Amino acid sequence: MLFAFHFRWFPSSGMREIGYEVSSVFDKYISLDFLHHLILPVTVGVLHIFGKPALLMRNSLLDVMNEPYIEMATAKGLSEWRILFVHAARNALLPVSTNFATAIGRAIGGIVMIEYVFSWPGIGREIVLSATRYDYPLAQAAFLMLATIIIIMNIIADILYSFLDPRIVYK
Repeated sequence: MLFAFHFRWFPSSGMREIGYEVSSVFDKYISLDFLHHLILPVTVGVLHIFGKPALLMRNSLLDVMNEPYIEMATAKGLSEWRILFVHAARNALLPVSTNFATAIGRAIGGIVMIEYVFSWPGIGREIVLSATRYDYPLAQAAFLMLATIIIIMNIIADILYSFLDPRIVYK
């Protein structure tokens, strides 16, 4: 609201100015007008998607940095960067990878709201319109697609666990 309505730096809705004529596919998605309309939705989406994983990584790193193997690596004389990225970050990624699976579902849900709030055409806006038009088959298909994506991402997160933590072995 601050940047769109108070300062009027960015447009509050739509993909381009009213009356804008598109001359080519390149002009449709690479024009300055399109990029100007893209700034606010992308900023909101990035803040929505990356906020929780960043907080999880920070909290997880704070917990891991107190572990005995970190003290041992420090006593060996390893550099702080090596300790942080090789030893600590690998173990701190476990909760983040678990969150990764559900983050995909939250991202898609957030995109639904971003498309609706910023009046962008897309599948998110179509889901909202299908619910308001009582088009239940379309809404059910969209939710089935979301559930399938989340299940696949959970499987990928479980597989990632075995790469991040060698103690976890799947038989």
